[in-house]
Amino acid sequence: MLIKRITSDSKEFNNAWKILSSSIPSGEIRNYAGEKALFKNKAFRLFGAYLDSKLIGFAAVFVLKEFVFIDDMAILKGYRNKGYGTLLIKDIIINSKSKPVILETEKPENKQSKRRIRFYRKNGFYLNNLNYLLPGLRKNNPSVPMILMSYPKKLKQKEFSRINKIIYQKVYKIKK
Repeated sequence: MLIKRITSDSKEFNNAWKILSSSIPSGEIRNYAGEKALFKNKAFRLFGAYLDSKLIGFAAVFVLKEFVFIDDMAILKGYRNKGYGTLLIKDIIINSKSKPVILETEKPENKQSKRRIRFYRKNGFYLNNLNYLLPGLRKNNPSVPMILMSYPKKLKQKEFSRINKIIYQKVYKIKK
């Protein structure tokens, strides 16, 4: 598997969008224009996972001063459960240059969300059972209760509060 950066003007962005919109509930992602606008943020990176020149997955990442935040990550259906997601997450961890890696995921309320949490735990992430709300990312969408997961260790309340504030300010552009 090859991992390379995707730019906003490449046709691969459209393929990544198709994977994203078919993998993650619409209430947890921006619309097409909102996702494309992320490229204006200098901290944003979109990495594609390729197998035989075919985009099979991606990770949308914010490389911040304090930590690396995985905004979205998905593998194309049909390529899941074959180790490609693990290779992608390990690449992010290695390239984080020892910074903590943070991501948000759904609460463990259904089979799919429990499977995602198991996947991240298997890859060294810790579940932080502290109140976190994903802000509504589309017009008129409500906030969604989520969970932050962290690597390489569990967050203490003070760290969690600081990271939560940074995510709101740097990723979602919300003053909190």
